[in-house]
Parts: sequence; C-alpha cells; structure tokens
Amino acid sequence: MMMAMLTAAVALAALAGEAPQVEAGTTCRPPVVRKLLIIGNSITRHGPNEALGWPYDCGMAATGPERDYAHLTLGRIARAQPQLRPEMVLTSLSDEAHMRGFEHVLPVDADLVIIQVGDNYRGAVNQEELQEPYARIVAAIRASGDARVFCISTWGNAALNPFLRAAAEQEGAVFVDISHLFADPLNRAASEGHFTHAGVNWHPGDRGMAAIAETLWTHLSALWETD
Repeated sequence: MMMAMLTAAVALAALAGEAPQVEAGTTCRPPVVRKLLIIGNSITRHGPNEALGWPYDCGMAATGPERDYAHLTLGRIARAQPQLRPEMVLTSLSDEAHMRGFEHVLPVDADLVIIQVGDNYRGAVNQEELQEPYARIVAAIRASGDARVFCISTWGNAALNPFLRAAAEQEGAVFVDISHLFADPLNRAASEGHFTHAGVNWHPGDRGMAAIAETLWTHLSALWETD
C-alpha cells in the first residue's frame, strides 16, 4: 500500500514539473497520461465542409484521422504506456483571432495539454495584444491543474512565434517550434494532390502531419525516459 501511494505521488510530481522526492532504493517511474487535451485550430480538427472539398473530420489536411498529428501523437503516447491508452479531447479557442476564449476548458482535468493556436490570429503582433493574452491562456491552464503544457508554434505565420515562445517559457510550458516544416513545400497538402481548395492545401498534408507529430514527440518523449 505504501509503495502504491509513493508511486502515485511520484507520477503526480513529475506531471506537475516538480522533482519527485523518493526514498533511497526506490525507482522513479514515468508518469501515466490518462487524458490528453489539445486546444487547437483546423490543423488539429476541422469538420467536413463540402464548399472546401474537405470530407473529413480530423486535422486539416490529413487524409483521415489516423494520419493527423493529434492521433499520431495519441498513438505514440499509447505505445509509450501500453498499460493505458489515454482519452483525447480536442477543442479550440472561441476567439483565436484575438487570442482569447479559453475559459470553457477550465478546470483542466487532463494530465497533458497541447496548445496549437496562432495561425488564425488577426491582432497586432506585439507583447500587449499577442504575448500577454497567450501567456494568460497558458497560466490559467497550469494554475487549474497538474498538467504538463506543451505549446506548438504557428504553422505558417512565423512572425508570431517569438511572442508565443516568450509567453510559453514565462509560464513554464515547453515550446515546440514547427515553423521550419512549413518552409518545405512537400509538407503542405498541395504537394500531395488530394484537395483542390487553396486554403485546404495550405495546411499540412499527410507528410506534414507526420513531421509535426515527430517534432512534437522529440519533446514529449522525455516524459517517459528513465535513467
């Protein structure tokens, strides 16, 4: 019973970003992610839209849920902890254009939160209008529970990323830069020929989604690394 209590305490401390305190001779186990929350935009999830020639309900522009970065990441987590496949919840800001509208996700009961927003932002690119509101989102999520928070950069709007990075790091989140992937045309859906709408083709295709998941995993995988 005491070992079970100790293991639970270690896992919670690890997810909260604290150095777990254990007695000599005990083993520090990696955390167990029971729930993954992703706050994103159309790259995370977009429902079918006939006018866009988009038939799927998944991250745009993958050719199915199993190929978008969210589900690829879920699969990697499940393989890292085969004893439990996490629940995944996908949601969005109610007003990404002004970097606000996150209150509906509170309180956060997820163990792991990924924030993927920014490409739909339409305000001034400065500290007051972009960095500070983004920091408030991260701070509120971290204050609401014990989740580890990972912030993904924009896909194709690199000018925002210095402000997003500063906000994430200020609030103790991990910043994951994927902007270099957009620079390779082969990572965009246009290169794969599945869709005709320019807006859809701007998004990552199957190859781009796999690259996002791989880049994200280089950071996430540290949660399951043991000495």
